[in-house]
Amino acid sequence: MKKVVKKRHVLQMTDIEKDYLNSIIRPQIRKQFNKHKPLSEHTLDRLQSKFDIVPTVYDIEDVLFNGNIIEYKEIYTNNKLTDKRIVVRKGIHNNKYDLVLVYSVKWNKVVTAWKNELSDNHRTLDLRLYDNNPLIETLDEG
Repeated sequence: MKKVVKKRHVLQMTDIEKDYLNSIIRPQIRKQFNKHKPLSEHTLDRLQSKFDIVPTVYDIEDVLFNGNIIEYKEIYTNNKLTDKRIVVRKGIHNNKYDLVLVYSVKWNKVVTAWKNELSDNHRTLDLRLYDNNPLIETLDEG
């Protein structure tokens, strides 16, 4: 099984990519989000073990619905698109830190999470690990 991940960081995204994520993907998340089962088991374990104050479902919704989209990924298995994921970041708990979520559009749930200090400006970010070419070229792609 051959797996390929293509990803774009917000710093590289075209206006069309940003518009697609905010006008098509984010409303899809709002419509389909299941607040009764929003997290993978892995995410639940991470939230309980890595966070001194475990984020609530409200925190999760707030980050997904209102946070900054910082990355978009397409996952291909044997040359077939098998998932789209977004990475979203937003301050919670009175902006004590940013909660970062990776949301699977296919599985309609958060697949992992971590926290970043507000002061983390990602000086070690290596854009060479991202795709140079746009992954989204029109707003009707899906």
